[in-house]
Amino acid sequence: MNQEKITKLHNKFLIETYTNLDPARLADLLEFSKIYNAKFIEKSDKKVREIIGDISLDSDEKNQRIDFLVEDVSMMNDIRIIGEELAIIGLYKTIEIAIKKSMKITGKFSKKQLEELHKIEKFIEHFKSINIEVKSIEGFNSFNELRLINNCLKHSGFVSKALMDFNPSLWRKGEKIDNSAETFSRLLYPSVKFVKGLGNKIILTL
Repeated sequence: MNQEKITKLHNKFLIETYTNLDPARLADLLEFSKIYNAKFIEKSDKKVREIIGDISLDSDEKNQRIDFLVEDVSMMNDIRIIGEELAIIGLYKTIEIAIKKSMKITGKFSKKQLEELHKIEKFIEHFKSINIEVKSIEGFNSFNELRLINNCLKHSGFVSKALMDFNPSLWRKGEKIDNSAETFSRLLYPSVKFVKGLGNKIILTL
């Protein structure tokens, strides 16, 4: 086997490794937040029962301590929401890196083109230049929605016009994005499927 074939096989292996993402492992991005929140709620509930059963405290002292716990639970809810948002950002970043690494291996995109892949118009255009129609790959719409949500979460946390225009039945411009856990679960598998499909197309260009 000559060196050219060896290099091609090696590059094929690397691209498959980058783009065959494991959705079960990526789901852990969200699971960590759920587990931490559940344990905190469990501990808080136990603490409330201990306070109620503490005969050394009068009713005012009990109420005061429970109020403090309520504040902690409220703060924990804010942390949970942030964790869910970070799960979406982490999922998109993982996919973005996988695609960029794969294309860097092929040498078919310039440094400028690689840097422009975060813009969907350029993403479509650059892949079209190497005969890959990304919009025809299963899961593209989910990937694109994930990209738009990622942009919103990173910049403001509110629905942008671009996200509303993409799916007006789901999103309203200016509304706070507050369903990150459900959105993550909805977009995870189709987005991962898109990356795998794109990876297969990229391999054909080697």
